[in-house]
Amino acid sequence: MQCNVDPNWLQDFDTALKRYFLIDHAKAGMGETELARYADLRPHDAALQYGEDYDLQRIDIDWMSPMRR
Repeated sequence: MQCNVDPNWLQDFDTALKRYFLIDHAKAGMGETELARYADLRPHDAALQYGEDYDLQRIDIDWMSPMRR
C-alpha cells in the first residue's frame, strides 16, 4: 500500500495503536483514506481517537479501574 502520510507519523501512530489496542494500522485494515482522517492529529491523539471512533477496548485500562465504572 502506497501512503502519502508522513512515515514518521505513521510509525508513531502504529506504536500508539499497539500500546493501547494491540493492533497496527495494517491489521486494522486502514487504507490511505482512513489514515488521512487522523493525520492532522498527533499520533498519540490519533490512536486514541481511532479507538474511540471504532469502540476498541483499551488494553492499558483495567476493567476494574474506577475510570471504567
